[in-house]
Amino acid sequence: SPPMELNPNVTPALSSLVMDCVQRRPEDRPHGMQVVIERLDMAIAQIERNRRAAMAAAKAQAEGNTAEAGAGPGLDDTDALGGSQRQAS
Repeated sequence: SPPMELNPNVTPALSSLVMDCVQRRPEDRPHGMQVVIERLDMAIAQIERNRRAAMAAAKAQAEGNTAEAGAGPGLDDTDALGGSQRQAS
């Protein structure tokens, strides 16, 4: 099974690379480490885009929840990683 089917946190680019690297026939695998490195770079970029999007969504949700509660500037907001950040007053 492809890694992304076993773990939904695995990006399609990384899952595809792993599956290509474990092909039975060598000619079906990536041709050289430079190809693997380039594809890893693409997978890393995809992971970073997903992380930024998730953090932006969490921040927007936290700001929405703060606004709904009537809280003003200077109160703690929770960031996407579960820590807190102090807003400037």
